[in-house]
Amino acid sequence: MNISNIFIDVPSSPYSVRLSAVSQRLATVTFMKPDSHGGVPISYYLVQYKEMGSQDWRDIKSHSVQTTVVLTGLEPNTTYEVRVAAVNGKGQGEFSHMETFQTLPIREPSPPAVHGQRGMGKDYRLGLVKQDDGGMPIVEYIVKYKTDKEEQWMTKLVPGANDFALLQPLQWNTRYEVEITARNVKGLSEPTFYQFFMPQKPDITESLFSGLGLGAVVGLGLGALLLLLVLVDISCFFLRHCGLLMCITRTLCSKKTATSGKGKEMEEGKAAYLKLPLKEENGKESLKPDTIEIKVHGDNSFHIKPDDSKA
Repeated sequence: MNISNIFIDVPSSPYSVRLSAVSQRLATVTFMKPDSHGGVPISYYLVQYKEMGSQDWRDIKSHSVQTTVVLTGLEPNTTYEVRVAAVNGKGQGEFSHMETFQTLPIREPSPPAVHGQRGMGKDYRLGLVKQDDGGMPIVEYIVKYKTDKEEQWMTKLVPGANDFALLQPLQWNTRYEVEITARNVKGLSEPTFYQFFMPQKPDITESLFSGLGLGAVVGLGLGALLLLLVLVDISCFFLRHCGLLMCITRTLCSKKTATSGKGKEMEEGKAAYLKLPLKEENGKESLKPDTIEIKVHGDNSFHIKPDDSKA
């Protein structure tokens, strides 16, 4: 039986630590994985960084075994030190050589990116895409616009938190020139230039249906068709005495007639009159026929009334 001894150790240190994409607030750290993982797979990498001269290290763990980590929340125009160590099931390995880098100072923002979109009516919507803010938040966008035949610019101030500017009201069938700059506490960016064309005034019907969805247009069509059918049916009812409305009317009237006929028969039964001859005990008629009138009510009670005319 062959018995082999497996030695488990911490990883060796990563190497070739590099800094890239350094700005006022961000920096990207890249490195090479260590030559030895210590006999156990590496779990993650630990990146530590601090301001030069400080003793407080800040830790960031990599996602799994990725060899790229982004540092955020940095101070502008500040020198930092950074180092990297690998961690496996045994523990943390040695740190790499320390690297230094300096963040950029605060400056004016970069020109914003702009894209346009036709609005409703005489409006035009300009989309504003923030680029590098220069290390400080954008305070506002300054939007200047005019027609290509005018010399005087119109100015619109847009808050820095907004991502669009709405220009209104504009002229139909006119080309416009736009100049957009971003401003932070340091100053203004270089301007971004943009042009767009407002079309001719649209037809009212075309404008109405262009603002509606397909479902709304179909619904309006069905509603108009239903209204037309109702009008035709009403015309047939009054002019030719036919149609759906006439059928409904006849059905309701026939039911009402049948109900009233039955009620009349019941009333006649309740108020029926009986004229019977009365006889004495010896068999002779005490009174002539039709001299006594017996009225039978609906509650089966009798009312006997003598005939005064024959008394």
